[in-house]
Amino acid sequence: MQRNLIQKLTLLTGLSLFLIAGCAHQQESSQEAESKLNETFGEKIGVAKKSELVEHFGTAQWCRPNDFGGETCRFYRKKGTQWVGEKRQKTSYLQYDEGIAVFDQDGILKRFTGGSQR
Repeated sequence: MQRNLIQKLTLLTGLSLFLIAGCAHQQESSQEAESKLNETFGEKIGVAKKSELVEHFGTAQWCRPNDFGGETCRFYRKKGTQWVGEKRQKTSYLQYDEGIAVFDQDGILKRFTGGSQR
């Protein structure tokens, strides 16, 4: 009986520590998210098609034709809402990823500039 109780307490303690460690991780900063975004799509310049950005962000907010036959598009993906401040004076701000992508006349990514807010 006592052995069974000790095993249960050990298991509960381990699970509690696991949950506390999982919840205590630091949230990604805006700079880290922006760097990751620019790195991801920077590596795909000259290779990626518009459909890859649509898979990541969803449909472009807008696209405009360029003088050279390609187009420039703005992609935006809302990640959530962050609340900060005291109980009575809370302020919210959106968490998002965005990107301005320039495509050539064949729809291949030529330039990408990303931004993030966390």
